[in-house]
Amino acid sequence: MFSSRPEVQTSIPIREIFEVFAAKGFAPELRSDASGNPAIVCDVRGHQTQVLFYSMDGGNVGSMTLSLLYANVVPLEVLNAFNRDKRFLKYYRRESGGLVVEMDCSFGGGVSLEHIVYMAEIWERALDKVFETD
Repeated sequence: MFSSRPEVQTSIPIREIFEVFAAKGFAPELRSDASGNPAIVCDVRGHQTQVLFYSMDGGNVGSMTLSLLYANVVPLEVLNAFNRDKRFLKYYRRESGGLVVEMDCSFGGGVSLEHIVYMAEIWERALDKVFETD
């Protein structure tokens, strides 16, 4: 999918992130977030994921957050156990009781597109764990 020697970048074009999600089969769509900034909405294992971008410079971004909102109420003990055991994710309850799952991805210091693929795979596996009882 990518070159054998990864190119390290401190910001990545949104279109390249979009292509990573498309190659993973996530059916991404380019949209705007509530503030009008570019965002990607995609389907990961049947769950709608929103990809929000930060530290934008033109069409390049310096970080992103993958986010999923889930209407079911999750017990606090389950949230605490998940947060204790997982390194890259935040799992919390909204005031409405619904679930939010988020993963922040900073490109500070440089990352490759291969790293973006790796983060997409972590997200996919994490959703498998989150919804394994569905």
